[in-house]
Amino acid sequence: MSAPYPAFQISVEPRPANSLDVVWRYSANPVIARNLIPTSNSIFNSAVVPYGGGFAGVFRCDNKRAK
Repeated sequence: MSAPYPAFQISVEPRPANSLDVVWRYSANPVIARNLIPTSNSIFNSAVVPYGGGFAGVFRCDNKRAK
């Protein structure tokens, strides 16, 4: 089975030592600071997709008014 975008490789960090977890966080998280946008209360990075020779992120931002 081939990958849908064989030219794009997303590196996967090895499981941390002594961890039995199935899923683990990237050691450099957060990739985007929660307060990067002045009107945002928090930013959640939920996905990365191949786009134009690189990658684009899909994010959810909650504003400071909780809307």
